This record gives sequence, structure tokens and C-alpha cells, in this order.
Amino acid sequence: MVSVDEAVLADPDRLGAVRAAKQTLPALTLAPDSLARLAARLLRAPAAQLTLVDRDDVLLAGGDGPPDTVIARQTVSAGRPVCREEEPAYLCVPVLDGAGRPVGALAVLDVRARCWSEEQSRVLTELAELARPAGSTALRRAERFRECHRAVEDALRSAGSATAAAPGVLAAVGATLGWPAAELWLADEDTGELEMGGRWCAPGSGLERVLTFAPIKGTGITGRVWSSGRPLWVPDIADSVTLRDPVERRRAEACLDAGLRTVLAVPVCDAGRVLGVLTCYGAAPEPHEELLALLLEGVAARIGLYVALRRAEALTRQLSRAKDDFISLVSHEMRTPLTSIVASAAMLGDERSGLDEESRAMVDAVQRNATSLRAVVDTLLDLAGLDSGHLTLRVEPVDLGAIVTEALAAARPLACANRVRLLHDRDEPLALDGDPQRLRQVVDDLLANAIRYSPYGGDVEVVLVERAGLAELTVADHGIGTPAEERDRVFDRFYRASNVRHQGIAGKGLGLSLARTIVELHDGTIRLSGHPPHGTTVLIRLPITNARNAERAGRSSD
Repeated sequence: MVSVDEAVLADPDRLGAVRAAKQTLPALTLAPDSLARLAARLLRAPAAQLTLVDRDDVLLAGGDGPPDTVIARQTVSAGRPVCREEEPAYLCVPVLDGAGRPVGALAVLDVRARCWSEEQSRVLTELAELARPAGSTALRRAERFRECHRAVEDALRSAGSATAAAPGVLAAVGATLGWPAAELWLADEDTGELEMGGRWCAPGSGLERVLTFAPIKGTGITGRVWSSGRPLWVPDIADSVTLRDPVERRRAEACLDAGLRTVLAVPVCDAGRVLGVLTCYGAAPEPHEELLALLLEGVAARIGLYVALRRAEALTRQLSRAKDDFISLVSHEMRTPLTSIVASAAMLGDERSGLDEESRAMVDAVQRNATSLRAVVDTLLDLAGLDSGHLTLRVEPVDLGAIVTEALAAARPLACANRVRLLHDRDEPLALDGDPQRLRQVVDDLLANAIRYSPYGGDVEVVLVERAGLAELTVADHGIGTPAEERDRVFDRFYRASNVRHQGIAGKGLGLSLARTIVELHDGTIRLSGHPPHGTTVLIRLPITNARNAERAGRSSD
């Protein structure tokens, strides 16, 4: 049992070092909490503590609290590692300042009994060095890793693909950490085979002529990591016990001849799936293997997340193109027979005198439903064409006020049939740049929706104003409204609000989707909200800056 030495704790020089440590610990490259978590992870312990020990108090600087004051004071008194193997178990090492004075302790704690090895004590001691003032070897290494992470982030952020990012990522890893070579291997999405994503060699090293190995799953350092999904550290590739396979030995000899002695490979993963392998080559054994492997895993994890996101984005684009292509193909295939059906039904309708009442009703039904179906097909083709870019806007200076007025006039017969009043009192023009046909299409759809969902005798209020360089068009009704949680979804194709479906109101769920596409192509926004006490408000905002500048330029030239 280690006792507490009050004379050591009360030493004035040590207490001065503790006061200095209180100022420097928060500024450590590896934060105290992160250092404690790292210690717990490396030693597979449920908890860890980084503490500073004053004369009478113990301050928890990082990790899980409250601090175990007895363990910390004993360790500082002893100035060496202290452990307990009975339940509850602990291993604690002193934290020293730059002059070697014990200012605190780093401990890992376990509620169970366990044995602590010399290797675990060595690892914890190396971690405690990270809490020393700047200038220690371990802290400089941690700072280099921090710089490496920043450089990797910059390389990934500026690249459009993992292959394009590889040169910058590998240069950051190799140059920052002082390694002569690094490789990134990426798994092919179709075959799963590892392919070269990128290789970096120190300038003038000539290692690009040596590192020509293709990975073999289960064989070689990269191949083993590819197969197991676990990091592999080979401190000395001259060790024949580590690399037994003849292929491995030949590759090891080639590396040794080129001055390479150590290799570290870590998997690039996402959700447990191996997406690639990051392999680094060193010219000499590294003194902090476990820490090095752990920190490099962080780099590999960031690369894995990047690769997974890029692949997901590519898949999303492929699915979107496939969906648009399918809709376009089906719509085109339907348009021709529908046109023929509508034309034939119209011709039969013109000969109504020769048909009995039942036949006339059937012809009317055919013509009505075929016309409705053709409208759906036309809308789908519009959406597919606008989304893909095959259909473009015909932008010109337009008067949005006139477009709204014309749409209101066209909607009045439907409004009268539904006993709905259309309220709008703006006569002033409002100029902007846009496609007049598409903008009219949007206003027509919004008015038709508002009228359809308004009660008999209800009002539809249409307001058009200019505000802060934007044209704001509001269409509000007093109808059944839209549930708040569904207001964003009603812009999706074929989606209809639950209250609309339950009341059996006809509709296809395409009008708002097309309206959003057209508005966004005009660099505008469209939003749905409630209209108290009940009803729906649709707000469209469109930029008018270009049109206004053109108008001013025209006046200046006059």
C-alpha cells in the first residue's frame, strides 16, 4: 500500500508547477477530456481521470468525476506508477511538468479485478506525457497530427471525388508525419476489389518505382487489413515471424532495400464496411505505436465518411436520372395513344345525334378521362424535362401583375361555379425577369387549388407586393388547410395531404411539385403555411433585381 507523503505534496516548487499547469492544461493540443477518453480506450477501461494535485485539493482536469483523491495523491507522492488489481482496480501514473516534477496523475479505473501489464503501464505513461508543457516529444507529435487532420480536411473539402482528393490527403499524411510514402487503396463498388486511389512518395525518394505491389486479399500488410478490417502495425518488416508468406517476404525485401523498415495500415470503413485501406511506410520504428495507430484511424475514418457520402450522392443522382428517364419514357409512350383516344372521342362526340343516350354518356366519359390523363402525362413530362434541363425557361422582362390579373380572369368561371370569391386589388405593374408562360402556369395551379379546397361562399385572397427586392405573391384560402407536419411533403410528386385524401377530393399531387420546380428555376422560393383560423397560405418570393436594373439602365440611356 502506497502512503501519502505530505512533504512531497507541500513542496513549494511542486506547488508552483501545479499553478502553472492549471494555466497550460486547457490549452493542450489534445484536450484533457480527450486525453482521458483516449487512455480509457487504449487500456479498455470503463473510466479514466486526469487530475492536478495541489497541497490539499485534487482538481479533475479531464475525464469522469468526481476525482479519486486518494489514488491521485498516492501517485504524486510516489512519483511512479501505482496500481491495484483487486476489485475495484486501477492503474495510475504521475503527470510531470517540463522539469520532471509530479503535478498530477492520469488514472484508468475498472470496477472489476484485473491484472495490469508493464506494457499497459508504459502506454499510460506515454499518454501522460501529452499533458506536459509544449516541447515534449509526445506533444509535438500530437500537434503534428492536429496539423495532419486539418490538411486532410482541406484536401477532402476542395476535391470532387476520393480519387481527386487522394494526392492531397496522402501528401498531408506523409509530409506532416515525416513518412516517406503513403498509399490509399479504394474498393471498387461493383467488384469489391481494391484499386489504387492514390500514392504519395517523398520527392526524390524514388519509392514510386518500388511500391508497385497490387493488394492480395489476406496476404501482405494491405491485403490482411482488407480481409480483416482491423489495423495492422508491423514495427520491423525485417522480422520474418511477422511476414511468413513468400509473397510477403519478397515485398518486405524490396522495401528493406529501399530503406523502408516499418508499415502501418488501417482500414477505411463506413458502418463496418471496408471501403479501402490507408497504408503508410516509415524509414524507422516509431516510439508511440498504439497512439500513432489510433490517431491514424481518425484520419481513415474521415476518409471513409467522405467516400461513403460521395458514393451516396452519386447513387442519388443515378436514381434521380433513372426515375426521370422512366417517367419521361412512360409519358412519351402514353402521350401518342392518349392523343388518338381524345381525338377519336371528340369525333364521336360530334356525331352525337347518331348515338343513344347510353353511348353518348360512354363517349363523354372516355373523352373526359382521357383528357384528364393526358394532362397528368403533360405535367410529368414538364417535370422530367425541367429537372433534367431538357426544357429551359424562356426568360424575358415580364409584368407579374399582368400575369396575375390574367390568371384571375381565367379562374373566375371556376370560382363562380364553386361560389368562391376572388379578392385582389392591385393594378400596378411589377416587373421582373422570368418565363411568362411558366409563371402563368404556377399562378393558374395555385388559384385552382385554392378554389378547389375553399368552402362554398368562401374567399380566396390574392396579394402581390414588392418587398426588399423581391416580388411576393400570396394566395390564401379559408379551406380545410394542410397539417403542419405535411406542409413540406406536399411539394413531393404524387403526395397529397392526409386530410385531402380522407375527404375524397380529386387531385393528382403534381401541381405543387411543378410549381416548386418552376419557382426554383427562377431563383425563387415557395412556402406553405396555415391561414388562421383555418385554411392554407402559399407564399412565393421571386427576385426582381435584374428587371429593375434593366429598367433603370433603359431610363439612363434615354
